Amino acid sequence: ETRRLSSFRRCLRHPPSPGRPGSQKTRLKIIDEIRAGDGQNSQIVLVEVVSGQHCGKQVVAKFYDPVYFEDSQDDIDPVLHVGKAYACESAAYGRLSARGQQNIPEFYGTYPLELTVCSGIFRSVRLILLEHVHGVQMQTLQPSRLSQTYRKAIMK
Repeated sequence: ETRRLSSFRRCLRHPPSPGRPGSQKTRLKIIDEIRAGDGQNSQIVLVEVVSGQHCGKQVVAKFYDPVYFEDSQDDIDPVLHVGKAYACESAAYGRLSARGQQNIPEFYGTYPLELTVCSGIFRSVRLILLEHVHGVQMQTLQPSRLSQTYRKAIMK
């Protein structure tokens, strides 16, 4: 199936599991791109919550959309791979948050997002909402420019 169908068609054929329905609805407005594009487990954007819990707050939304997963490796199912990445990350944040863990972004929950494909046809994408932490992205750091003491402090 991986060779016969595009990522998009596989997503339509194999939607994520429905999960547990929640009572909260939230509307988001994308403000800025943090990391997005093909070849990622998740698309990360800065959003403003325009309705629902945390209204008016800017938060980070991580969209787990298998359409954008790099599927050039025929033996990897993007729907399954991205679903596992979402499940692991949401479970980790949920557990750490429940234990009052510090030094991690505040976890605002997980949500399904229904995207309209065409008239009457939808596909579901999962997302996680997190506190927006201002600072430098780890991927832009150049370790060779940091002192050994500073590098050790980062690893603690």
